[in-house]
Amino acid sequence: MVPMDEQTAEELRALRARAYGPEADIADDRDALRRLQELEAASQPAVLDVEEVPAAVAPVGVDSGEPDAVEPEASQPGLAEEEPAPADATPSDDTRSTWWSPRRVAAAWIASLVVAIVVASLVSWAVTRRVQADPLEVAVLGAIPGKALPGFIGGQQDVEGSVHADFYGLTPVSITGASWMPASANDSCLYVVPTPAIDSDSDAISGPMYVGCGAGPFPASAEFIVTADSPAELREVFPIGTAFQFVLEEHDVVVLRAEVAPSS
Repeated sequence: MVPMDEQTAEELRALRARAYGPEADIADDRDALRRLQELEAASQPAVLDVEEVPAAVAPVGVDSGEPDAVEPEASQPGLAEEEPAPADATPSDDTRSTWWSPRRVAAAWIASLVVAIVVASLVSWAVTRRVQADPLEVAVLGAIPGKALPGFIGGQQDVEGSVHADFYGLTPVSITGASWMPASANDSCLYVVPTPAIDSDSDAISGPMYVGCGAGPFPASAEFIVTADSPAELREVFPIGTAFQFVLEEHDVVVLRAEVAPSS
C-alpha cells in the first residue's frame, strides 16, 4: 500500500462520497472516476511481500531449488536431464533474482491493481443492485428491539411486526400475519409513516402514509416522491421530486433513492 498524505486521503474521501454518498455524481465525471480507481488501488495492501523465499517453500510450478525457467532442451531426445537438487538445498542468489525479477514484481503489482478495480466495481454494483432509473441505496434501517407497534396498527391482536429506525422524519413499520392482508400478500406489509405517529395512541395519522405488501417471491415495498407535504427533515436533505423506495429485506428495511427526470 502506498502511504498517503493527508491531502491525498482527503481527496479519496471526497471521491468516495461522490461515488457512494446521497449526492453521488461521479458517474458523469470520467476523470474523477479514473482518479478514484487510482486512489482505491493505491490504498490496497500489496499482494506480494518481496523478501527472500524460504528454502523449504518453492514457487508453485517450480521444482525445489530450481529457478522458474523454461526447459525445452531437457525434453528433447538425446539430452540428459539434470539431476534434481536435494529438497533441503538453499536457493542460490540467481534463483532468488529470477523469482523476484522486475517483470514478476510488475506483473504482481498489475494484478493487485486489477483486483482493487474489481472490488471497487463490486462495491458500486452492490450499492446500485436494483436497476430502476439508476436508484441508489442510501440506508439500511434495522428493527428497534421491544418497540411497540403504533396505535393505528397495534390494536389488532393478530398482527405481529417491527418498528424500524427513523429516516429523516419517516419511520417504516413492517407487519406480518394480519387477517385483513390481501390474499396475494406473502404475509408481510410495509408502512412508511411520519415519525410522530409512531408514539401516538391514536388510530389516525396526520401526514402522508405509504404502504405496500409483498406478492409471492417479491418483498413488501413502498414508493413515493418527495413533495411539499413530506417531513421538513427529509426536504432539507433531499429536494422535492426525489423518488424513494423502501424495501423489506428479512428483518431490515433498505432505502433506495433516485432522481426523477423532469417531464418534457
